[in-house]
Order: sequence, then C-alpha cells, then structure tokens
Amino acid sequence: MARLLRGLPWWLAPALSLAAFAGSLELLLVGMMATATPLAAVALTVLVVNFRHVFYAFSFPLHVVKSPLAKAYAVYAMIDEAYAVNASLPEAQRSAPRLLAMQVACETYWVGGGLVGVAMFTALLLFVALLLARHALTARRTARRLAPRPAPRPALRPASETADA
Repeated sequence: MARLLRGLPWWLAPALSLAAFAGSLELLLVGMMATATPLAAVALTVLVVNFRHVFYAFSFPLHVVKSPLAKAYAVYAMIDEAYAVNASLPEAQRSAPRLLAMQVACETYWVGGGLVGVAMFTALLLFVALLLARHALTARRTARRLAPRPAPRPALRPASETADA
C-alpha cells in the first residue's frame, strides 16, 4: 500500500517481495526508490539491515539440504520466522523437505499477502471513486431539480403573421 501511495507502480509490490524477501528492508527500499537514493547508500542499507542473518547462518540447518539449487534457495529464504521455527525443532525432526516447504510457504504467504494488499487497496480506491462520482451526479440532479426555472419565452410567430396585423 505504501508503494501505491508513493506513486510507484502496482507490480513493484510482488517484484520487491520476491527480490528482497525481508519486510523491514522492503519498507526502507520503497522510500529509497521513491527518492532516487544512490546505489551505494542502498547497498550499505541492505548490508546493515540484513547483517543479522550472518549469525543465523552459524546454527541454521543448511547441512540437511544436499542439492546446490535447494541450498541456494534455503540461504535466500532464510528469514527470522524460518530461523525461529527450525531452531525450536529437535535435530531428529529437521529435514530438507520440511525446511524447504516451510520456507516456500513463508515466501508464498509474504508475496501473496502483498498482492492481496495491492488488490484490496485498489478496490478501496475504486469504491471511493465510484462513491464520489455517484455523489456528484446526485448533487447535480438535485441542484437541477431545485433550481428555479426561467419563465418560458413567448413563441416566435412567423413574419407573415406579423405583416397581416
């Protein structure tokens, strides 16, 4: 919603949710994109905001994921919630399918929630626009109905009738 209010395109919400899968970073990036912040400042902000993930990596169970592609996705999708859920599981219950399914679910909910938010905000704007248009139309009709009507003009007679008189 903040993206729309800042004049950025609607599709930026899901694109940013996919590219920068970090809630606090997304909110910062919206403001930075809207003000055309230099790339070096954006890079430094990304590093500082997501630096905590370095410490997560020491105890995150990446060793259970064997496929290089799946391991790359697990690193990309390592968020606070995924770390908390996996840290609370006993070692025997940790597995690659469970880890990846939970991370895919988290990302699906995040991106889906962004899309639903954009759709609901757009629907709200459409509702307000239609409500205002209906109000303007009703006000115009009421004003016409209540306005005093001018006296009718006398009918013009053809010139031939006036010459006979």
